[in-house]
Amino acid sequence: MLLECCSQERTYLRYYGLLGQRFCMINKVHQENFEKSFVQQYSMIHRLETNKLRNVAKFFAHLLGTDALPWHVLAYIRLTEEDTTSSSRIFIKILFQVIRETYFYIILSCFCFLSFKFCNIMHLGFHLQDGTMRCVGLHNVKC
Repeated sequence: MLLECCSQERTYLRYYGLLGQRFCMINKVHQENFEKSFVQQYSMIHRLETNKLRNVAKFFAHLLGTDALPWHVLAYIRLTEEDTTSSSRIFIKILFQVIRETYFYIILSCFCFLSFKFCNIMHLGFHLQDGTMRCVGLHNVKC
């Protein structure tokens, strides 16, 4: 029902992504249902009009970008000319664009933090400067 309401909006409302994220975090059953929903939506993506397709892609991008939905759901997508349609290619494009634009710095900062923590570099700070992520530690390393 949540995904259907999201798809009916004129533009994507982050509210639906936050609700879906919260449901996934509360109970694993909801997360599994959203996984099934991802597979079902992707298999029938060619039936959706462009606006609905965009909203559904942004909804799942939110769930993937916030780790509310496990990344293994992407294993269902087969990127071959025979297995994709123009609609599915648009869906995949929007999905990864939103993840890159919205959640890239979160993912990058976690990666930098974990990699430097693993190497025992202390006093690591993250600074956002001119649209780029800069990791500043003992050696002033750029990510």
